[in-house]
Amino acid sequence: MKNASVCTIALALFVTAIFTNCTPDYTFAQSTEETLTRNGWSVDYYFQQQDMTNEFGSYRITFNSDGIISCRNDNEVVSGTWNRVVSSDQTEIIGININCPNQNLNMLSGSWALRGQTSSTINFEDSHPTTSVLRIKKQP
Repeated sequence: MKNASVCTIALALFVTAIFTNCTPDYTFAQSTEETLTRNGWSVDYYFQQQDMTNEFGSYRITFNSDGIISCRNDNEVVSGTWNRVVSSDQTEIIGININCPNQNLNMLSGSWALRGQTSSTINFEDSHPTTSVLRIKKQP
């Protein structure tokens, strides 16, 4: 009888130890790629030697998980490609390639380094050939 009690107590302690040493649940922030593909975006601010935000008007920008980027307004839809890489210094780079007759949308093409993000905006910078700043805003 003593052996059964000792085994029961040992089993109870073992099970308790297992469940009290579980890894806690962590809330992980979405990666930039997940954030981009789960939302529609608009240009909230664009600076290239001057503020050019108004050049992007009412375009809604969509980053698809298959590497396609679409810019759409009431009159046109323009597509291109995009990708995400991490540089050797761990900077996230979003590469955008749009080639269309609309020169304003072509200004989005480049290698955009992630400079910060909030729950509703993402800030990028591109330094080639001159420094440009892009801030996109999440759309409902």
